[in-house]
Amino acid sequence: VVAREPLTATGIASDQLKVLVGPGAERMNPQAPYDVVQPIWRGRLNTQKHGLGPVRRALEEVFRYVIAVWQSTKRKANEEVPEEVAVVLVVPEEATRYDVSVMVETLFSVSGVAAVFPHHTSVCASYGAGLSTCVVVDLGHTTSYVVCIDEGVVVPESRMRLTYGGVHVSAVIRRLLTRYKAWDTLEPHARPSEMAGIVETIKEELVLASGTENDVLFVARTNTTGRVLRVKVGIGPLIVPIWGLFFPSLFNAASGRPITDLPSGNEDDDNSQFIDSLVDDSMRTVRGLAAKPIGYFGNSEADNLISVDDAIVRSVKNAAEAVSKQDIRRRLLSAVLMVGGCSEAKNLGETLEKRVRRRLPEVFGESLSKETTVDVLVGGKELPAGTLAWAGGAVAAQAESSADIWVTIDEWKIRGSRAIREKSPFFW
Repeated sequence: VVAREPLTATGIASDQLKVLVGPGAERMNPQAPYDVVQPIWRGRLNTQKHGLGPVRRALEEVFRYVIAVWQSTKRKANEEVPEEVAVVLVVPEEATRYDVSVMVETLFSVSGVAAVFPHHTSVCASYGAGLSTCVVVDLGHTTSYVVCIDEGVVVPESRMRLTYGGVHVSAVIRRLLTRYKAWDTLEPHARPSEMAGIVETIKEELVLASGTENDVLFVARTNTTGRVLRVKVGIGPLIVPIWGLFFPSLFNAASGRPITDLPSGNEDDDNSQFIDSLVDDSMRTVRGLAAKPIGYFGNSEADNLISVDDAIVRSVKNAAEAVSKQDIRRRLLSAVLMVGGCSEAKNLGETLEKRVRRRLPEVFGESLSKETTVDVLVGGKELPAGTLAWAGGAVAAQAESSADIWVTIDEWKIRGSRAIREKSPFFW
């Protein structure tokens, strides 16, 4: 989330306007004199809400901020800071070709960016975990997905998109705290933005997928002014929210309205220079052309509310049918990789592993299920699930095979999005 002083409010040069990036912008007082933009929503450019211009400006501020943090880190370590930088762009699984093109073009508008390396989040996560074949389960902020990776390449038929994520877990926590009058125990009185911070603290540090505790505990959080806020919370608001991943109708109940996709106001234009449709490599295969649409690529509203464990089993089944390898199912289920902020909830990996194992007999049969081991991994060996994809992007960019994938600023100026199409490591 990016908050930026409006030009009309100050009358000063645009490069001197105050800008906030991240949680500070997200929890800003609505009355504050800032334009607040969330440039990406559900893995897509949020142009339907904000328009292309504000989204591009917000992306530019984010890119500048990330590069500045990287440069500052190198200076503190007494390392040389190059005048030109090469950037790994970790592309959301749901992004369209148009989205990717806008992101790359915006990156090149930032001073000093000389080359860009675009790759899918799922593949970058697998690199970060050191896995060439796995099932990637990304529990994101506004949306989630499941996809199978075989020898470092996405199996397009396996993509399953889930229209819920961390923001919906937060909604359940907030609803439960309100329903059971937990806010009445808040000490001292807090503003709505501070209450939102408490909800995020509970989600990030305290939610768990299983437990037998009945204790009532106090959740404490220090806000930006140094005040310590405390609220009394029972075990229910800690366990129930994460179970929405297994019973998605819970998210509907908390939000008060069905969880559905936003209208696709930013679909690719058939006449656009950026080509005509989603980065949908499932349509490159015979099976993809003949198959009934699945997952993100056309699933019905009912399918949008399938549970995470069901999505994993369906994804593996589709991958096994698409890839002619005898042991692909066993290899995939032996490495189910969880990434994204919500993945780190206590006991979530163990609970998911048990639920997937129970689902196998009805899909693959008793005999095959007995021969299959399910192993759920949360993040990498030394890397947290929330940042694994970005760390994996750095690993992927350093591989010998990636040397020909970088798109330089000169190539972009000459060929535009065609340069990505010709070099992209995923089907374009």
